[in-house]
This record gives sequence, C-alpha cells and structure tokens, in this order.
Amino acid sequence: AGDRIFDGVTRERKLLGDLRATAEIVLDSSALNVHQLGNKISEVFAQLSDRGIHLSLLSFGYKYGIPYDADFILDCRFIPNPHWVPELRPLDGRSKEISDYVLGDPVGAELTASIRGYLQETLAAYLADGRGRLSIAIGCTGGRHRSVAIVEALAKSLAGVADGAPIVVEHRDILRS
Repeated sequence: AGDRIFDGVTRERKLLGDLRATAEIVLDSSALNVHQLGNKISEVFAQLSDRGIHLSLLSFGYKYGIPYDADFILDCRFIPNPHWVPELRPLDGRSKEISDYVLGDPVGAELTASIRGYLQETLAAYLADGRGRLSIAIGCTGGRHRSVAIVEALAKSLAGVADGAPIVVEHRDILRS
C-alpha cells in the first residue's frame, strides 16, 4: 500500500517478463502520446498484414448479453428456431441438419444473402477508409443454432471476397445453451 511507483513498475515488469521474452513485437510506448502510439502500431501491423481487411464473424446468444466490441450487431431471432424441433435441439449450427433447417427457410436464406451482399459491396470501402478490421456479431436467443449456422455460411461464402485476408469465426455461446 505504501509502495513507490518505481516498486510497482518493477513488480509489473517482473510479472510480464516471460510474456515479453516470447513476444514477436515489443513497442516502447513510454515516449509516445496516444496518437503517436496509434500510428506506430499501424506501421508495425501494416508491414505484417497483407493489407486486406480482417473480418471477424461472431455468433452469440442474446440471453447472455450482446458483444459490445462488434461494429455491427444483427438479430436473427425472427427465423424459425430449431430448438423447438426435438430431434434438432441437441445439435448446433455447425451441423448439416441445423444449417439446412435455418438456411432452407426463406427468411433465413434471405437474411444470410442480404448480409453477404452488404459485405461484398462494402468491404472494399471499409478498407479504403483505412479500417483494417470489421467485426460482425449475429445473435439468436441462445447462440447455438440460428446465429451459428448463419455465421458458418457467411464465412464460407465470403472467403474469396476479403482479398485473402483471414476471416475469424467465433461461436461465443455455442456450449452454453
């Protein structure tokens, strides 16, 4: 409690020593203001990046809260829910049966096509605006069926659109429901 700042910094450096030893990039930010640091980070990652946009697709369940770090949050709870079909309930949106159920429904197919079309038309504009990342979260009630199926379908269909940049897929709540 009565430590000096120097003592706290020394303890922190000791705790982070192993992490620093394995890091590929270390930036000394001590002499940089927030704008200079942002520019430096952009420079470093621009050299490492293929300059394509990094697209993140996240499925989630509204009953577990919305992801606050997403650029777009889209709701698919209006699509018929496989949860209410007894033989489909134990499966998740990565299975063919759930995918067929969700994407075979005209509402599910239209929503997926609309999201894909929007992204195909706008990814280049996001990149031209200097945005290197775009995060899209798609939610259903529990995050197990509908949103997962749509995220999986989008990831497959957008693979060629993102200029070879990685598409990161995460199913935040798939095991919770």
